[in-house]
Amino acid sequence: MDFLFFNPTIIQVYQADKDDFSFLQTIQRLAQQVNPGILNDQQFFEQLWSFIQGYSLLIKNGVITYDPQVVKVTLSQIVGGK
Repeated sequence: MDFLFFNPTIIQVYQADKDDFSFLQTIQRLAQQVNPGILNDQQFFEQLWSFIQGYSLLIKNGVITYDPQVVKVTLSQIVGGK
């Protein structure tokens, strides 16, 4: 978790050349494909990425345990599903 989201090198990648971080690019492309249009693509990406990082941090720190139903429902709601 720290390696993927919070280590100093990754933070530098976020701030500089995002072309070197394929997972970030994949999420950006996915966000563009499923954006329901309420937010622009960048804002929608930030919403998805915030959920991924926040949920991951809660799991990593033992605050919660992973629940696939929470992920399914949350992502469905974000993209406009029911």
